[in-house]
Amino acid sequence: AARATEGAANGTRLLLGHASVLAAASSPGRSPAQVLLRWALQRGFCLVPRSSNPVRIAENARIFDFELAPAQMAELDSLHRDSAAQKFCWDPSGVIESALAERERAEPRRA
Repeated sequence: AARATEGAANGTRLLLGHASVLAAASSPGRSPAQVLLRWALQRGFCLVPRSSNPVRIAENARIFDFELAPAQMAELDSLHRDSAAQKFCWDPSGVIESALAERERAEPRRA
């Protein structure tokens, strides 16, 4: 049977334990997951948090009563250069550019 690994299997733990994320979480007294979800919300990204743990589901929902400061947002923005965040879509423009380039390679322009 499938079992939750708390991020060990997919690399989530690397991001949740990153020093920048932990520092941002300590200031408002939030969990690293709440900080990352709030960062995404403040950036205007669509969020689809997942958990089978009722405590984490409730925690994930408590991201609307605080905001990250501009300096915290800037620090978290810079994570796209860190290997801990590489599996995550930190900069969606790169995903779009990559997908378009792949499509161009697969379907050369017709004359």
